[in-house]
Amino acid sequence: FQQAALVLIIRYSKTRKQDEVEYLNSVAVASAEVFKLCLSFILEFISTKKNKEGINNTNGTKGGHISHLKRMFKPMLVFNDKESVKLVIPALLYLIQNNLLFVALANL
Repeated sequence: FQQAALVLIIRYSKTRKQDEVEYLNSVAVASAEVFKLCLSFILEFISTKKNKEGINNTNGTKGGHISHLKRMFKPMLVFNDKESVKLVIPALLYLIQNNLLFVALANL
């Protein structure tokens, strides 16, 4: 359902009137990825904050949002060769797939 809806939305957005400006496919793909990144950070923040509050209530310690963000992002930013390759390869393939989807829809 998700891919079918995506194809229909992209096709609808690409069919434009003569006086409208066409957007770049690469900008659409990059914007979608940035949106998903921001959404995942927000969900991770809420999830870890909720878990941390349960732990903090038993210990009696409190931390602010900034310190929580630092603790949350520090392990994410550590570069680990094996784990990074496991994430980079599928991410690149997904990026190529999204760009090819726009190419395919342009040639319909």
